[in-house]
Amino acid sequence: MDSKEKVQNVLTGVETEVFAEKACLTKSVSKSEMVIVPTNAGNFVEALRYSTTTPIMAIADIIDNSVDAGASVIGLTTDWITAEKKKKTNYAQDDKGPLKIILSDNGCGMDKDRLIEAFKLGADSNKGSVSYLGCFGIGLKQSALSFCRKFIVITRNGGKQIWVGVYSVDHIKSVNRFEVDIHKADALEERIFTEELEKMDKGAKDIKVGTNSSGTVIIFEDIDNFVWKNEKSFIDRVKTPVMDGSREHDPCFGEIFRTFISDESIRILINGEIIKANDPIRDFKTVCPVAEEKILTDSGTLYFSIAELKTSGIGESGRLGIGYYTRGFYVMRNDRQIMRGKTFGVLPQRQSINNLRIEMRFSSNSKNLKSEIKDIDQFLKVSNNKSQITFDEEVKNKIKTLITPYHKRAFANKLKKIKDRDEKELDTKPAEDKIARTAHRQKKIKGMVKETRGQRVKKNTKKKDVLGGTKNRVPKKIQQVRVANEGAEFIIVKIGKIGPLFGDPYMTNQNKIGVPVNREHPCFEFICAAGEIDNENPMLLLMYALAREEIMANDQYNDATCAAIEQFRYDVGKCLAIAMS
Repeated sequence: MDSKEKVQNVLTGVETEVFAEKACLTKSVSKSEMVIVPTNAGNFVEALRYSTTTPIMAIADIIDNSVDAGASVIGLTTDWITAEKKKKTNYAQDDKGPLKIILSDNGCGMDKDRLIEAFKLGADSNKGSVSYLGCFGIGLKQSALSFCRKFIVITRNGGKQIWVGVYSVDHIKSVNRFEVDIHKADALEERIFTEELEKMDKGAKDIKVGTNSSGTVIIFEDIDNFVWKNEKSFIDRVKTPVMDGSREHDPCFGEIFRTFISDESIRILINGEIIKANDPIRDFKTVCPVAEEKILTDSGTLYFSIAELKTSGIGESGRLGIGYYTRGFYVMRNDRQIMRGKTFGVLPQRQSINNLRIEMRFSSNSKNLKSEIKDIDQFLKVSNNKSQITFDEEVKNKIKTLITPYHKRAFANKLKKIKDRDEKELDTKPAEDKIARTAHRQKKIKGMVKETRGQRVKKNTKKKDVLGGTKNRVPKKIQQVRVANEGAEFIIVKIGKIGPLFGDPYMTNQNKIGVPVNREHPCFEFICAAGEIDNENPMLLLMYALAREEIMANDQYNDATCAAIEQFRYDVGKCLAIAMS
């Protein structure tokens, strides 16, 4: 047997062994069986509660179900723990927050089978509606349990029978299975259902709800994860937009559902009061619409409404609610806002450069999730709570190519506005007049060597000490400073962006305190904007006060103290720049 035959036999043996192993593996697989793995319901439902969503966004997710059910009126009422209720119940003195929250609508309602389906994890979200705000069929459970341990659904679909479902975390944990109480409504539950319909009928005004109509009422109880402990602050947050763009806040319901509210397809009531739509893209006080664009994808079309922010001043922007978290992309899924203030790596993070608001809209049909057609929800990787989307690189590059020219143009317009404003003289006359009018009330400082009036000796130079005797009082040279209280003079100078907000103060020929104001400092815009408040600029008054104290104490300063005062001026400007950013 030659070497070639030996090698061939070895290879044949190896192949035989591999084939035998595969056959054995196939044989063992054929004997396997599919085993149903039981779910630990108690642990799972507790884990479901740890959601990243906030109470406002959780309630908004549940309102999606009302919109999908074809509701024209949606009501939210709250019942909070008060001092009077603490006396009548077992609530501790430090207990705060909502006692219960009720969400009601006049939608199509549910019969018994539909109610059971709604309590399933991964329920069929096809309600026969046209908006399809639902997606994965877990919104009601996940959202409700994120802030409460129990919720009750009272619903009626067409007929007279009202059905009730009770979903309790504590009960599911005790029996360790997903068990829900489904029953016909008793007299009390029927009365609650009727009262909530009456509230909506009264609040909606031009829309007649009727106590015999279909609808759904959800009562959230055992609320243990609610960040708001005050009713007014919570109601204000869901009703009106927060005019603070420097911090991340939940949008109000008027912004989230602005499309439905604007076209009057639904009314949303908060404690009986109709909320108004708030459109950050078409608010002509803050933005100027620029263009409408679209991008075609394999799964659908992305539509873009591009708007440029009108203002670039820091102080003015703060009052209008323009900041880091209110610039960038506002994402609308089926006419419902799911995200806002995102850059997606398309726009720069720095708010001083990003001067655009862009509404991106797309329509999703959640019925296609199981079809061969890739739905746009899948294409954009929409998260289960509809709060996150992810672009692939191809789509991201298309969007960047589309948006970049508008971004560059908006930034150029912003720089032009700043340049035009810098060329105008800062109107300091109101502040100077204010200082002159109040000069007589300003306190004069004693003990500074600037002008000596001479020696004065008190008539009574003896005074009894604590032991009853007397002691001589040494005549002292009384020194008093004459400070220029007639007014101020503000001079616009350039000290550099990293320089102080105001420079070295000095006495003018008109016996006024001269204060150099740095036009290149980041807060110079804020000073200009603040000058519009009651015609008396508070920032100029502050700088005058600091400059005045520095001049009055100047003769006592050594080199180290002067350096510290100069550093103080830098620190004041730096802190203001940080506060206004």
